Amino acid sequence: MPDDLNLPPLATTATCADDPATFADQFLPPNEKGLRWEWAPYQRIVLAQMFAHPYRARLWSEPKKSGKTFLAAVLGLWWAFTHARTEVIVCARISASYQRSALPLPTPPPRARRRGIIRAG
Repeated sequence: MPDDLNLPPLATTATCADDPATFADQFLPPNEKGLRWEWAPYQRIVLAQMFAHPYRARLWSEPKKSGKTFLAAVLGLWWAFTHARTEVIVCARISASYQRSALPLPTPPPRARRRGIIRAG
């Protein structure tokens, strides 16, 4: 390999333990257009400040179509890969339009109902 490629140093999950944006930059594959995922400058700043301290809870709020789902997915992956012996549970609200649709709702496993994670409605 030629020495003049000027490649950035490779990151490890240990070097990204407090920085989810760097984790995404280094480890996420390109999007469906073959491009790198982009973060808005304010997102990088807020994420850096949000994870600089060991808060018990963190809240992110933005308008519709601003990338919240992508952000949540990246944070789940980042946390799972950078924090040993961790369990990441992803939850979502089932929208009213989906509840009215002809599509059948998935049945949660009995174990989830027994543990109280999912309650029958």
